[in-house]
Amino acid sequence: MTWGETIKYFRKHNGWSRRELCEAAGVSHTALVSWENDEHLPDIQKFSVLMAAMGVQGTIGATSEYAPFVFNKTIRTINQKPLEK
Repeated sequence: MTWGETIKYFRKHNGWSRRELCEAAGVSHTALVSWENDEHLPDIQKFSVLMAAMGVQGTIGATSEYAPFVFNKTIRTINQKPLEK
Protein backbone atom coordinates (compact mmCIF):
# COMPACT_ATOMS: atom_id res chain seq x y z
CA MET A 1 0.00 0.00 0.00
CA THR A 2 1.43 3.40 -0.96
CA TRP A 3 1.38 6.52 1.22
CA GLY A 4 -1.55 7.87 -0.80
CA GLU A 5 -3.48 4.60 -0.64
CA THR A 6 -2.97 4.53 3.13
CA ILE A 7 -4.33 8.05 3.58
CA LYS A 8 -7.28 7.40 1.26
CA TYR A 9 -8.08 4.06 2.92
CA PHE A 10 -8.40 5.55 6.39
CA ARG A 11 -10.22 8.65 5.15
CA LYS A 12 -12.83 6.50 3.44
CA HIS A 13 -12.99 4.07 6.37
CA ASN A 14 -13.95 7.05 8.54
CA GLY A 15 -16.54 8.14 5.96
CA TRP A 16 -14.86 11.53 5.59
CA SER A 17 -14.67 13.72 2.52
CA ARG A 18 -11.32 15.20 1.59
CA ARG A 19 -12.50 18.59 2.82
CA GLU A 20 -13.44 17.15 6.21
CA LEU A 21 -10.01 15.58 6.63
CA CYS A 22 -8.30 18.79 5.53
CA GLU A 23 -10.19 20.77 8.14
CA ALA A 24 -9.52 18.22 10.88
CA ALA A 25 -5.80 17.95 10.09
CA GLY A 26 -5.16 21.56 9.10
CA VAL A 27 -3.81 20.81 5.62
CA SER A 28 -4.76 22.23 2.25
CA HIS A 29 -7.10 20.40 -0.10
CA THR A 30 -4.51 20.65 -2.88
CA ALA A 31 -1.87 18.98 -0.71
CA LEU A 32 -4.20 16.16 0.33
CA VAL A 33 -5.21 15.44 -3.27
CA SER A 34 -1.57 15.30 -4.36
CA TRP A 35 -0.73 12.93 -1.48
CA GLU A 36 -3.69 10.63 -2.12
CA ASN A 37 -2.78 10.48 -5.81
CA ASP A 38 0.88 9.72 -4.93
CA GLU A 39 2.03 12.80 -6.83
CA HIS A 40 3.93 14.03 -3.77
CA LEU A 41 4.77 12.52 -0.40
CA PRO A 42 3.75 14.23 2.82
CA ASP A 43 6.54 14.77 5.30
CA ILE A 44 6.51 12.48 8.32
CA GLN A 45 5.02 15.11 10.62
CA LYS A 46 2.10 15.90 8.28
CA PHE A 47 1.44 12.21 7.69
CA SER A 48 1.33 11.65 11.45
CA VAL A 49 -1.06 14.59 11.88
CA LEU A 50 -3.37 13.15 9.19
CA MET A 51 -3.39 9.74 10.82
CA ALA A 52 -3.94 11.19 14.30
CA ALA A 53 -6.85 13.31 13.02
CA MET A 54 -8.48 10.06 11.87
CA GLY A 55 -7.77 8.30 15.17
CA VAL A 56 -5.09 6.00 13.76
CA GLN A 57 -1.99 5.30 15.81
CA GLY A 58 1.10 3.40 14.76
CA THR A 59 4.70 3.88 13.80
CA ILE A 60 6.13 5.20 10.59
CA GLY A 61 7.94 2.61 8.50
CA ALA A 62 10.63 4.75 6.97
CA THR A 63 12.36 1.98 5.05
CA SER A 64 10.83 3.08 1.74
CA GLU A 65 8.22 5.43 0.36
CA TYR A 66 5.95 2.43 -0.20
CA ALA A 67 6.02 1.05 3.33
CA PRO A 68 4.43 3.95 5.14
CA PHE A 69 2.73 2.69 8.23
CA VAL A 70 3.07 -0.23 10.61
CA PHE A 71 0.04 -0.54 12.82
CA ASN A 72 0.09 -1.28 16.49
CA LYS A 73 -2.23 -4.28 16.76
CA THR A 74 -3.38 -3.31 20.24
CA ILE A 75 -4.84 0.00 19.02
CA ARG A 76 -5.98 -0.90 15.49
CA THR A 77 -9.34 0.83 15.58
CA ILE A 78 -10.97 3.83 14.00
CA ASN A 79 -14.19 5.14 15.48
CA GLN A 80 -14.48 1.95 17.51
CA LYS A 81 -14.59 -0.24 14.36
CA PRO A 82 -11.85 -2.89 14.07
CA LEU A 83 -9.87 -2.76 10.85
CA GLU A 84 -9.91 -5.72 8.52
CA LYS A 85 -6.63 -7.55 8.02
